[in-house]
Amino acid sequence: MGQRRRAALVMLHGWMDVSASFQFVIDAFTRDWHVVAPDWRGYGLTARTQADCYWFADYLADVEFILDAIAPDCR
Repeated sequence: MGQRRRAALVMLHGWMDVSASFQFVIDAFTRDWHVVAPDWRGYGLTARTQADCYWFADYLADVEFILDAIAPDCR
């Protein structure tokens, strides 16, 4: 998951996009960050689920899980 000593920056892509889109932004940073840029369910490098659609609450739960993983003491 990268260098945890660096400040964390979570980057979330929009609909019909992928996390790889942030690579140009990350390359332009003038300081080092611990970048977390996940692909949403069914986008980019993530697998599709059995569901025929995704609900907004599912995406929020995914973000909560990610934030808990990278900053467990921030609750």
